Amino acid sequence: NKIMFCGNGGSAAESQHMAAEYAATLDSKRPRDGYAAIALTTDTSFITAWSNDFGFDGIFSRQISSIGNQGDLVICYSTSGNSKNILKAVIQAKKQKINYLIFTGSNKKSSLAKFSDKKNILYVPSSHTPIIQEVHTMLGHDICYNIEQFTNKK
Repeated sequence: NKIMFCGNGGSAAESQHMAAEYAATLDSKRPRDGYAAIALTTDTSFITAWSNDFGFDGIFSRQISSIGNQGDLVICYSTSGNSKNILKAVIQAKKQKINYLIFTGSNKKSSLAKFSDKKNILYVPSSHTPIIQEVHTMLGHDICYNIEQFTNKK
């Protein structure tokens, strides 16, 4: 139904980037209908209100609980695999039976790695943040490209 993206810092920017690719199009020479996609990182009024009143750890899980439904997908970015707000987002997605996909670094002992279903996590074999984030972008583009190829064949 819809794709929700979340992450912190550079991963927040990646969330916005990929939400735009899905809602608009990755390849403008191959137009397609847009997909419902939103970055949970963009509503500064909500983020600052929630963080001020309840703390930063729940900024994504609260949005998922408010707008998420079965049939949706949550895509989470965490280079370390230990972001508490990303872990809470995954917990909330699982609670609501919402599919999720995690992009992270090579730390297979991280809190996200321990909690996630192994089929729902993509590890970048690096502990160097810039490398991890660049590979996340490449993987995200490749996945979107393949979805567009499938969509254009219909």
